[in-house]
Amino acid sequence: MSEKPTYQELEQRVRELEKTESERKQTAKALRENEAFIKAVLDNLPIGIAVNSVDPSVKFEYMNDNFPKYYRTSRAHLLIRMFFGMLFTRTRNLGRQ
Repeated sequence: MSEKPTYQELEQRVRELEKTESERKQTAKALRENEAFIKAVLDNLPIGIAVNSVDPSVKFEYMNDNFPKYYRTSRAHLLIRMFFGMLFTRTRNLGRQ
């Protein structure tokens, strides 16, 4: 049968848990700040940037305002159409000419 922890052991465990939680909160705050910085950089680049997932289907995860401007279309149009599929098909066809 296991022994009950002493009061001092319980106090020590509480301090450890408080320290761990404090570190977790600091890490979460740093991550939020880093994500905000990266988004601000991407939003303000003079070129079009888009990040998409491809599994199980193509889906835009991020697109700055310059991306649809570069392709002379709207964000809504890009989100509705399978843009990357069309782009890669066009690029592939250009290479065959």
